[in-house]
Parts: sequence; C-alpha cells; structure tokens
Amino acid sequence: MQKCYKKKCEIFGYEEELIQKCYLAIYKHSWKESPETLEGIVIRDADKIDFVGIDRWKECIQKNCRFRKIIERLPITRNEILKLDCSREIFDREIGKLVGFLHDEIFEVDKIMQM
Repeated sequence: MQKCYKKKCEIFGYEEELIQKCYLAIYKHSWKESPETLEGIVIRDADKIDFVGIDRWKECIQKNCRFRKIIERLPITRNEILKLDCSREIFDREIGKLVGFLHDEIFEVDKIMQM
C-alpha cells in the first residue's frame, strides 16, 4: 500500500517529506494500531467517531450488515480508543443521538410486527 500511495503522490509532484508525513498520519488508524503523529490521532479518532454516526447505522441497517464487531467495540471506544478530549465530547454527543435513533428504529419495527 505504501508504494502505491507514494507513487500517486509523486504523480502530483508532492515532496518526499510531505508524502511521508501524510502516510504516517493515515496508515495506523485501524482498531489495533496506534498512530505515531498528532495528525494520525486526529484521523483515527474521526474514523472511530464515525461508528456512532446515525448515517453509518442507517446504511448498515439498509444493507443488513452485521453489527457484532461494532457493538463489541462501542463500550471501549470512548475511554480506550479515542485519545483527544474533543473527540470524546463529540462521541458523547453522537452516542446520545444514536441511542435515540436506535430506540425509534426498534419501536418502529415492533409496531410493524404487531400489525
């Protein structure tokens, strides 16, 4: 992946130093990785906050995705995964919205099933 990324950046004329900084910011944002730069932490936190976004859940519901992995990681996301205080504040706000959305979805399904 690094070679492919580097080649694409070189096509656009980016300097090696900038290519390396960008690569370091994005390559370690999976659940098991720890970013090495502040930029990487920001990208990783943003990526993980997306897991509590209503739009993501709507898409998963429509596509009948499996939620097990996401649900398993939600309890540790705020305190163990997110590194920035502002990320935790966003998470707290968004998780409340998600709970409300899922509550409404569940009760909507219950109404349909009772008909």
